[in-house]
Amino acid sequence: MEVKEKTMNDGFKKVVNEEIKTYISNLYSDRIDGLKESDSQIEITKALIAFHLDIESIPKDNTNPFFRSKYANLDTILKAVNPLLAKHDLILMQSAEDAGNDKVYIKTKLKHSSGEYIESNSAPFKPAKTNDIQARGALETYLRRYAVQSVLALSFEEDDDGNSLTNKSKGKSEEENSTVKKSRV
Repeated sequence: MEVKEKTMNDGFKKVVNEEIKTYISNLYSDRIDGLKESDSQIEITKALIAFHLDIESIPKDNTNPFFRSKYANLDTILKAVNPLLAKHDLILMQSAEDAGNDKVYIKTKLKHSSGEYIESNSAPFKPAKTNDIQARGALETYLRRYAVQSVLALSFEEDDDGNSLTNKSKGKSEEENSTVKKSRV
């Protein structure tokens, strides 16, 4: 009788363990690997240093009508960085990838002519409307823009760290907002 109970308990434990594994894997199913790098980083690091010595602050030449804030669109960013990347034997490649559950993420790979690379994946997001190609395209463009900024560590004109948006939403006057901006260094 004890042998039968032990066999039942072992079978039950196995089922429970499988259920736990399935539950845990479902918890992390939306996670995407972050940064990946080639084993060697010597040449790509030299090239990135040279790139950063050449790149200037990128102008924010577009306006977000909802937040009344300025931003640099993807085209502006790519026009500023691509010639300098090529000058330093670098190329930026991006692709939209399916993350499951109607979500998409952007894989960004910065490659050097030596074969060294840095690869980064954005967090997965779901378009505002599923099965809407314009919504997906807008999301992909948005994610691509932020991925380029992140991988290349770009700076932009007039970056107030979001303070102008948060201060205005707290009901501060324009004068108070400008004081906050001036005192923030």
